[in-house]
Amino acid sequence: MSWGLLVGDQLYDVLCELPSLKTIGIQQKCYVDHELVARNKHRFPELTNLYVACNYETPNVIRFEEGSMAKLETLLFNFTNQEKSIVGIEHLKNLKEVHLWGDKDNHTLCHALEVLKDENKRRSIESKNQFQIVVRYQ
Repeated sequence: MSWGLLVGDQLYDVLCELPSLKTIGIQQKCYVDHELVARNKHRFPELTNLYVACNYETPNVIRFEEGSMAKLETLLFNFTNQEKSIVGIEHLKNLKEVHLWGDKDNHTLCHALEVLKDENKRRSIESKNQFQIVVRYQ
């Protein structure tokens, strides 16, 4: 979806009412608030793919609360040259792949990569599902 100009919980409040939804694609100006939060009240029982491909500054943060996207397997997030972050990755227990892309000199992309590596290491120690991390530099 593009150009929805949504804020707050407007996006996920509606989409979580679609129980068979498997993929969400968030593109240009779909969501224009600072932080996009998948709250625990937003249950997506079949969602496996989330693509956040905005090259604008918002959303700056994508946050996952425990239980919100329990079956999510693939996450794509475009950092471009903006300051962005992913919070709550530890709540995505079925995650198999994370794709990041953006400018090579974007320090927030580098930080997100380190956070993902740390989470993978923690999962390895606890014998839990690890995920593949793919980074594409522009």
